[in-house]
Amino acid sequence: MLKHRFMKYAYPLIAFVLMTAHSFPSFSKAEKGKPAAQLAATVLNSTTVKLTWLGTPKDNCYRLRVRPVGVLTWTTYNVSAPTCTRRISDLKPGTSYQWQVQTQFGKSPRDTSTYTSGPNFKPWEPCETPQGLIAMMDGTDGAALMWVPAGDSVQYKVRVRPEGSKEWITYATDKNVLMVTGLEKNQGYEWYLVAQSKASGLESDPSEKSFFAASPDVVDNMPIGNYAGYDGSQLLTFYATGNDAIEATLQNHMGERVEKLPIYYTASNGLVAFNVGENLPPGLYNVSYRCGTQVQSRTLMITGENDNAGPVEALATAP
Repeated sequence: MLKHRFMKYAYPLIAFVLMTAHSFPSFSKAEKGKPAAQLAATVLNSTTVKLTWLGTPKDNCYRLRVRPVGVLTWTTYNVSAPTCTRRISDLKPGTSYQWQVQTQFGKSPRDTSTYTSGPNFKPWEPCETPQGLIAMMDGTDGAALMWVPAGDSVQYKVRVRPEGSKEWITYATDKNVLMVTGLEKNQGYEWYLVAQSKASGLESDPSEKSFFAASPDVVDNMPIGNYAGYDGSQLLTFYATGNDAIEATLQNHMGERVEKLPIYYTASNGLVAFNVGENLPPGLYNVSYRCGTQVQSRTLMITGENDNAGPVEALATAP
């Protein structure tokens, strides 16, 4: 009897619950805040990237995860709010990475947003280490230093010093050959160089050191390779007076501008060299060099003593 009475009231109650269950709210809770936004990646060098995003004042912390493209596992980092940036080091140069940020709104590890993906990034690759260093003498006080090119958009820092000296003179050039003059006769020299990317500023590992001697009895007769005619280079040197833009202009004897001279190299001792070239017709010329507010000039005479329009002779120098 009691069982019958229970069933009489239980069945309608169960039916009511089943019929109205769809009208009750879901047990899953909505997110308390917004996920991270405006994700950005800034590559700092060949192994480091700076990751940033935009959060809100209500955020408690962030879960950041990073992995190489194609790899299944993530490396996870925790960042406490309000900090919205993280540097990641020990990355592999030239490897593409993907990354995501998840916002945690409270202390509960389940109280989080969905993951937001940032743009992929790739740490820079350093330049190739220069190889094939060769030194060829040019008379008794000059030498042509040459090496195999390390790629496009690369400049070089060449360091030269007399043997036994503690100080290096550094030359900067974007060519794979460097003419150095003013060497001391019968003096031994050592030199090496690094390649530097013009885009990233990253330097290669230093090349192996090489040696030569400024003496007429040690002339190297090895082939010149891709810089045939190096001994025809006609360089003019000035001393820089600051770090401002460097410019030299070649004018004819009428004061008319002939061309803007390219920088051949700059040196750490303040020396600046310009290549006059080999194809100027004989005559008088003036080279005007401007650095900062100062102007220096040299009057030149191009003679016709050889097939390359002859040597450059400096007649006068005016500060």
